[in-house]
Amino acid sequence: MKTTNQLERDCASLRLHKNQQTLFELTCAHGDAPAALYLENGEEKSLSFSDYRRMTDDYAACLSRAFPQGGRVAILLDTCKEWFPVFWGVARSGHGALLIDAALSDRAVARLLSEADCTAVVTQKPRDLPADVRQLTADELFAAPRAEGFQPVYGDGVALCTS
Repeated sequence: MKTTNQLERDCASLRLHKNQQTLFELTCAHGDAPAALYLENGEEKSLSFSDYRRMTDDYAACLSRAFPQGGRVAILLDTCKEWFPVFWGVARSGHGALLIDAALSDRAVARLLSEADCTAVVTQKPRDLPADVRQLTADELFAAPRAEGFQPVYGDGVALCTS
């Protein structure tokens, strides 16, 4: 748990450096503290901020290989323990994140992708989308190999599609 002085320093750093990199670094500075608790086969498990940093870089490296640098990558995932590293993996792979409700129909998703000029998605399952939309399934991303020495390149923002 951070002290009041540490929180004040973090807030000052964010005011001075209003960017995704600063937010990510401050968040992951919690190191081995639990970032997520979840149940797996009835057993409580956890992931630390250090785990999330490693997963984020693994996912970012995979996304950098799968999709050319720049542009947007839509995230079509239900809430899960991997959501944080998927989001930050998109951001640290040089892409803007486009957040879309995974429960939307393929037709509605295709319309949002077109409006946002987005041709790449990370999706829970393959979707019936236009042929020019490249899809990477969550399982493919979650199986990304270790990315030792990955050097992030931050994307240019986040867009949220909501009703």
